[in-house]
Amino acid sequence: MEIIVYASEVRDLDEMIDKKLDVSEEFGTGLFDMETNRISLENYNYGLEPFTYISIIADMQEQINEMRAIITDDEVQGVLQAQLNEQHDKINDLNSRLYNLEKSNAKP
Repeated sequence: MEIIVYASEVRDLDEMIDKKLDVSEEFGTGLFDMETNRISLENYNYGLEPFTYISIIADMQEQINEMRAIITDDEVQGVLQAQLNEQHDKINDLNSRLYNLEKSNAKP
C-alpha cells in the first residue's frame, strides 16, 4: 500500500484546521451574543443538528443562563441567606457546647 501526500495538501493545513475549529466559519456570528461572546440561539435563525457538539454547547449555555436567572432572583437569595444564617447559628451553638464541655472536663 502506497500513501502519497502532496505539498499542496499540507501547506495550508494549519489554516484549514483553524477554520474548521472556528465555529463562526460554519455557523456565522449570529450564533453568538455580541455582549457576552457566548452562544445564544435568540438571534440565530437556523436549527442546529441534535447531538452535535455545537447543539450540546448551546443547550448547556441555555441551562447556565436559566440557573443564573434563578440564583440572581432576590427571593432565592433571601432563602439562601436565611439557610446560611441558620447554619451559622448551629455552628455557634455547637462551638459553645464544645467550649462548655471542655471547660467542665478541665476542672480537677
